[in-house]
Amino acid sequence: MELSIVIVNYNVKYWLIKTIQSIFSYIKNIKFEIIVVDNNSSDDSISSLKSLYPEVIIIKNANNVGFAEANNQAIRIAKGHLIMMLNPDTELYDDSINKLIKSAQASNNDDLFAPCLLNSDNSIQFSTWHTPHVLSILKEAFFLNYVFQNTKIVKFSNIDKISVQCVSGACMVFRKNLCNKIGYLDKNLFWMDDTDFCFRIRKADGNIYYFPNLKIFHHCGKSAAKNQKIVISNQIISKIKFFKKHFSFSTFLLCIIFSKIHIVNRIIFFALLSPIPNFWKKEKAYCFSLIKFIKYIFVSDMSIT
Repeated sequence: MELSIVIVNYNVKYWLIKTIQSIFSYIKNIKFEIIVVDNNSSDDSISSLKSLYPEVIIIKNANNVGFAEANNQAIRIAKGHLIMMLNPDTELYDDSINKLIKSAQASNNDDLFAPCLLNSDNSIQFSTWHTPHVLSILKEAFFLNYVFQNTKIVKFSNIDKISVQCVSGACMVFRKNLCNKIGYLDKNLFWMDDTDFCFRIRKADGNIYYFPNLKIFHHCGKSAAKNQKIVISNQIISKIKFFKKHFSFSTFLLCIIFSKIHIVNRIIFFALLSPIPNFWKKEKAYCFSLIKFIKYIFVSDMSIT
């Protein structure tokens, strides 16, 4: 088996079926398997999947173990030499994915390969970024990240392959034995697991390659959109955990301080905008995040819910 395609599903039946349909339509001339890990969905994702695609391997979890651990479950049983992590809200639409796979096959190194992600309206999705550092946390706290955005994707869009620091976990291709060298995805870093994985690859002298001209759709955040408070709180807390894991204690403390400012500033900002539809949901999500932040700092609450 050359390729194992790993998909984690949580209540996105329509998009999951669409993703798998596109896989069978566009991946050619390679023997592959598809492993879907379901994190205790309440829709009929799995029954529909079994009916339409009985050849797909399914792991049904009794509870939501998170994105990273669900991927790890599939990677451990995968038979392919190559692993493709693919989100359930992605969609292949041309030969790009085959070219990406060939690039991964041609590499003998501990490298990771990722395509350009497109939004549903065909615009380019910003899916590469630098490893977080104290200055980036400070900029986020005061909304300055919207002023100083990373334009690297646009600048190098006519280059075949770019070495970057981090890419989105929506679509990644790498050799399975890479996990034996650097470890699996960190289940404690929900919403930072892709950044952490890329960081560890680069630390082990591997490369993260982004292909601006190889494109797939990422109909972004279809599962996440259903529960903003879980997403936002874990994005913030996992970033703190990432700093604790990889950087000095003083840097970790600065991250805590700036993260608290980040949360409080957004509670105030969205409270002022709460009369506008949907902004009150953001306010609630950041209030929930503040509670999670306090629990993490003072009670060491590591949960992802």
